[in-house]
Amino acid sequence: MQSRAVPSPDVSHHSETRPFQKHRSRGMSFHSVTADHINNARTLLPSTGTPVTYDFAYRQTSTEGLTPRPSLTTFKAPPYIHVESWDYTADFYDDEIAAGENLADQCDAMISTPIDLSRRICRRLQQSFVENFLRWTPIFDQATCVRALDQAANGAFTYWDAPTCLAYFVLALGAISEDRDEGSHNLTPGLEYFARGSQILERLSLRTGSLNTLQCRVLQASYFKFAIRPLQTWNSISQAARDCMHILSSKNILRMSQLEQEAFNRAFWACSIILHE
Repeated sequence: MQSRAVPSPDVSHHSETRPFQKHRSRGMSFHSVTADHINNARTLLPSTGTPVTYDFAYRQTSTEGLTPRPSLTTFKAPPYIHVESWDYTADFYDDEIAAGENLADQCDAMISTPIDLSRRICRRLQQSFVENFLRWTPIFDQATCVRALDQAANGAFTYWDAPTCLAYFVLALGAISEDRDEGSHNLTPGLEYFARGSQILERLSLRTGSLNTLQCRVLQASYFKFAIRPLQTWNSISQAARDCMHILSSKNILRMSQLEQEAFNRAFWACSIILHE
């Protein structure tokens, strides 16, 4: 375990270096009693006697590395910090599950209601999608976005295919990323487009090796993220991550053209970013 442990960025990788000397300024960020308590306990794990190793993605002092960090759901305060611990995990999941049920009911209701697919609305939402989403998460270029909307519009949004699904999600993200409040209802903006895109995506879910399906899955997760639905975002992006894993484990990536490989790389990158968040 020691040989496989990834060293901290503070540790040099040169073989012939002098022993690391701890700077006094880095050790004095906390109260000296607290720092001594941590430093004395950092050598071995109390239960197994295994040396403690840490994989830091950013620079930390030894005190910061051994101090539990609070999250939105739970925090177990160490004995040397006189702060009350909390654990809202069960309440968090209760709220998120209930919110998901409510969102599903709203989507079912929106399927049977008419929606505005006029050229003016589609162009406005497409522009919002490009400015507020695509420039930050370039999962594909603008030409792909325009082509998907044109194909869906040519078929009057009646086909249950990948371009229509992609177009619906583009419109949904364009609506939710706009800073508008045009109605008195409490529905999430763009939900009427999102509901139809999700319905088509459910039918495409077996097409694991399809790049369009993967792109739709990432856009669906992005909408959940915009709507502040972390549980649904996690479920959707986890499926996209599994699809990436299946594609990379097969020979599909070798049969892709250069443009298809670039499209997959973009989708893989976007999936990794959202999954990390």
